[in-house]
Amino acid sequence: MHKVATALLFDRNNRLLIYLRDNKPEISFPNHWDLFGGHVEENEIPEQALVRELKEELNLHITDYTFYKTFESTNEQKPNTKFVFVVRTEKEAEELTLYEGQYLKAISLSERGNYKFANMLGEILDEFAKKKESLCHPELVEGFVHKMLRQAQQDNRYYRINVIEPFRNSSLAEPRNPNLSVHTYTPGFCNTPL
Repeated sequence: MHKVATALLFDRNNRLLIYLRDNKPEISFPNHWDLFGGHVEENEIPEQALVRELKEELNLHITDYTFYKTFESTNEQKPNTKFVFVVRTEKEAEELTLYEGQYLKAISLSERGNYKFANMLGEILDEFAKKKESLCHPELVEGFVHKMLRQAQQDNRYYRINVIEPFRNSSLAEPRNPNLSVHTYTPGFCNTPL
């Protein structure tokens, strides 16, 4: 199956950068909104394709990106596997030059329903937003950590919990139970607003 590298590209204000595809009948999904990225060439891995495509499409040099997930897209002329990455840039849409497509725009994830996206990209954005909301919701994380603290006390076992960045400085990151260690990490998508 054909491979595609796709970027959930966020600017310095944590807005998603998207572009309007050309309105040409010979291309797939003309006049639809799209995410940046493109086909993985022979002898290329998805990460290399991601870097190359962002350079070609926006003259953007990236070195920092996080793999998110793969998706199977069978509802296209060329069925493909999409390798989706979360990418950040310190630039805003107005500071970038679009080399492919009609128009570049920055949106919040909550605005995604206002745009007609190519192929399954709308579904990918919906899933990303829902996952981000559930994993980054403060009450859910705090409740889970407290549940694990109680469990560690009850069965006297050692547990390791990874806590997302917003809780790094909270009391949750310093448990008083020797059977529980809490380590912090930062999934890239927790820093993007819905």
